[in-house]
This record gives sequence, C-alpha cells and structure tokens, in this order.
Amino acid sequence: MIIRKQQIIFSQRCPLPPSPKVWKVETLVREFCKKKKKVITFIGFGELGYDDAGVFNRIVENELGRCDPQRDIVNTGTLITAGFENGITDVYQIAKRRGFITTGVHPSIALKSRSSYFLSAFVDQPYFVWDKTWGGYTEEGTLKPSATLRTLLSISDDVIAIGGGKYTAQEINAFKDHGKRVKYYAAEMNHHISDKWASERGEKIKDFRGEAFLTLNKWPERSIEI
Repeated sequence: MIIRKQQIIFSQRCPLPPSPKVWKVETLVREFCKKKKKVITFIGFGELGYDDAGVFNRIVENELGRCDPQRDIVNTGTLITAGFENGITDVYQIAKRRGFITTGVHPSIALKSRSSYFLSAFVDQPYFVWDKTWGGYTEEGTLKPSATLRTLLSISDDVIAIGGGKYTAQEINAFKDHGKRVKYYAAEMNHHISDKWASERGEKIKDFRGEAFLTLNKWPERSIEI
C-alpha cells in the first residue's frame, strides 16, 4: 500500500475573524439570493484529508471546468482543524485560480474554539450561522437538520461530494430528502492520518471511503465511483 501524504501548508490558513457577524438562517439565505449566482457546494472529508491528492485535484478541476466563474459561486461548509489536513477546503485554492468567488458557511460554535480552527486563505466570503451544533443533524438518530445544514440546503443549487464521513453522510441524506442533486465521487481518507486518529481513540477505520460511501450505496443512481 502506498500512502500519499499531503503537505500541510500553514500559509494557506487564516485565523477565524475576531468578531464576525453571526447570521440567522433566513437572513443569510436572503444574502445569498442577492448575489444572483448559482451556488456549487462541495462536501467531503475535513481534517482527515485525502489519501490521493492527485485524484482529488482531478475531480475538482473536472467539476469546476463545467462551471462558469461569471455565474457560479464555489462554497463549502468546512473549516480547517489545527494539526490536521485541509481536506475539502482545498477546493478553494483551485476555484480561486479559476476565477471563482468562494464562500463558506460555518456554525457559530466554532468561534468558541478559535485556536482549534482556521479559514482557508482562499475563501473570499466566510459566513457564520447561529448554531450550537457542528452541522449535520441536530441530534444523533434524528433527521432534523441543524441551522448550518438548513442554510446549505437553501442556498445550494448543486452539491459535489468527494468521499466524506458521518457529517457528509447526513448532508447527503438531507440534500436527497430536499430534492437536491448530489453528485458523489468515492475517495479514500488519508490512511496514515486516519489510522493515527482512530488508534488514539481506541478505534479502527472500517472503510477508508468513509460513512458517506456506505450511505450513497443506497442510491446507486446518484453515485459515481472512480
């Protein structure tokens, strides 16, 4: 097995803003409507990153090649965790190079842990939604979307999932239930980092493709496996 490690470049990270505006869901949805652009939301692995950066980059380049920087916005709902990989937020650097406006929608609870989370240096417009959860569903075992997920459901026109864990699986379920188109690519989390992360918790990674892969197998017509 070849483990491809991604280099963490800290110059590509910015601290969370000291006192950002915290938005209500409805107000932020209206703010996005004012932009009059199509919102392409990327979801997937966060701090555990991707095992093959080349595959990740090709997927993103291919998807953005079908979009228009004049009409479309590139969005994620992911922050960068200190000491870990950039994960799906690496979409931003590719998008900026192609001339896209980039946005991020994040839960306000992250502002209480400023030393633990960062923004990508390539996100133009980060937004924080009043949310006491970390996204996904409000409680384990329920199908009630959090404030952050409700915002993503409202503003996203197309959704591109590249791998992903528990929260990505919940997001995919929610987008499907709300009639949103989800395009999924199977991808593996970084083996080295995820094994270390799991062993520190006395756990073992069951499938490097993540929880989202297991979820998407229920809807094969929506999945693209590469």
